[in-house]
Amino acid sequence: MLHVITLYSVAAEAAGPFASSIRRGGEWHTLASRLAPALIATDLLERHQSQAPPFLSSSLILFVWMDFWISPEAYRHACLQPGCQALFESRQRMAKCAFELGAFSFPVATDVETPAAVAVAAQG
Repeated sequence: MLHVITLYSVAAEAAGPFASSIRRGGEWHTLASRLAPALIATDLLERHQSQAPPFLSSSLILFVWMDFWISPEAYRHACLQPGCQALFESRQRMAKCAFELGAFSFPVATDVETPAAVAVAAQG
């Protein structure tokens, strides 16, 4: 599985439509279901307000958008498809600014024993 993570800043008045668009049944979600079957899920997190100074303008709402793809190959293939390119561009047009943090996956497990595992095995 591949996780693609993007940071979006959205005008406060557009935050509601932005969020509802990707929810199940929303316009973006509906299009994505048809155009990108290898995109198995999306998730959206909204930044909580805090006392710390905002990273961007205080009139903008920050979101982290996560796409979950079945594989890195499926994501690369989708990125080359005109329909998926238009889908991604439509998402960027909903925001004032977008910054892709990148594509991430879980580290590959190795059979190398760590010192902690050796110590536990020795005690057992």
